Amino acid sequence: MFDRFGQVAFEPLPLERLGLIPKFKRLAAVQEEAATLIARYWAADRDVRTLEAGRSDARDKDLEAGARALRAGKEAPEGHTPTHESALDKDLTTVTRTRDVLERAVTDVIAEAMALKQKNAAALTREMDAAIRSRAASLAEHARQAARLYAEVEDAERDVRRLIPPPPAASLENVPAGPTRVIFAPLTRGVASPTRGDIERILAYLTSLGAPESPGEADGESRVA
Repeated sequence: MFDRFGQVAFEPLPLERLGLIPKFKRLAAVQEEAATLIARYWAADRDVRTLEAGRSDARDKDLEAGARALRAGKEAPEGHTPTHESALDKDLTTVTRTRDVLERAVTDVIAEAMALKQKNAAALTREMDAAIRSRAASLAEHARQAARLYAEVEDAERDVRRLIPPPPAASLENVPAGPTRVIFAPLTRGVASPTRGDIERILAYLTSLGAPESPGEADGESRVA
């Protein structure tokens, strides 16, 4: 399946990332085959473009060889075989056919993948939604832990800052330089950090992603073709 710009129109489902390959083995295999064939197609397409770009150079080499032969009193130009361009045409015919065959194979495998997705649309929707919810719940738990630890760090930093004595009122311009003792260095030294409120709002949002399903949502086993 190629769009009007000549690009491959194929978006595989993230079955591996969601841990769903065991439940949709055939679709996973077809998507993997599609990825392999698409990569081979683009490699062949690059070969075709490279050869086509070299035609002018090959023609120049043949013209130069013909000119040298003519000046040496050998065959007239019409009797000189353009060896470089002929070799290029032979190679171009081979790689162009390879690209065209791969294009047909890519079209077929994408059509099969689309048919499988359509056939198993209900099961895919249900299983992918469940996998996403599971990961969202895990993310929410990590966010809750992060929020607690972040609050502890921020509160501890505030308490430490209170221990730092204020600078002396007198001017220090004439005081000789000497060793400096660092009492406290903020954790965000050198980093432009957001406010505590912004961070806590983000963590609260991530925590909310693990909210339980609404009562109306039903569970069920997948039936996969």
